[in-house]
Amino acid sequence: HKLASEVNAIYADEGIDATVDECERIASALHALGHSGVDIAEIYSPPRMTARAMDFGLRAGIACDLETMWDLTRPEHVREMEATIEEEDPILVVGSPPCTAFSQLQAWNKKRMSPEKFEAMLKEGDHHLEVSERIY
Repeated sequence: HKLASEVNAIYADEGIDATVDECERIASALHALGHSGVDIAEIYSPPRMTARAMDFGLRAGIACDLETMWDLTRPEHVREMEATIEEEDPILVVGSPPCTAFSQLQAWNKKRMSPEKFEAMLKEGDHHLEVSERIY
């Protein structure tokens, strides 16, 4: 777990030996007291907020985006991202799922698209909104 790793790193920096079990127990106690693993994580966003987190004394978590090799149209990437978010337990998750499918500009393109392509675009847009809803 990330929080246990952070506890271990802090202890190591102070020259204190701690077992994995001790770090896990300390991390569990911190978590029960409301101390999460990270302050901020991002989905559908390259590292922007997380890249600046330490400038403001915040602990950065994951940043999931195509730029960081996360393709959230792939179910295995979504499952891994959800597991990571669950483990990191961020206080705040920010992001911006693709709005292409729901953009007013798409009304202009709809006539140029086949019905199948338009439906596929809407289905993908719905998928991204559902993923965001589960995380937020």
